[in-house]
Amino acid sequence: MTESRSYPSTIRNALFGAAIAGGLSVPLYQLTMAIISSYANKPLPDSNQTAAMIGVAVRTLVMGASVLATALFIFVALGLVLLAMQSSIKWMKNEES
Repeated sequence: MTESRSYPSTIRNALFGAAIAGGLSVPLYQLTMAIISSYANKPLPDSNQTAAMIGVAVRTLVMGASVLATALFIFVALGLVLLAMQSSIKWMKNEES
């Protein structure tokens, strides 16, 4: 059986994780915008209604997954920055006491 380890959340670790997540969110955002503009410039097939409906569904799924991945990394970065702020406030209160 594997033993799980618990690491304390430090300000440095939270900010380092936020920098990584924020750094990954920038290229993901650029990729999302490239996907959306690529789909906007290419017309859907209009010869067959079924093909058009499948094309719309696939485009929606691809754009939605890209936006979801981008938003996930942005929220993780924001949460880690807030964790660092909370840890620093807690650390300052312990210093005063």
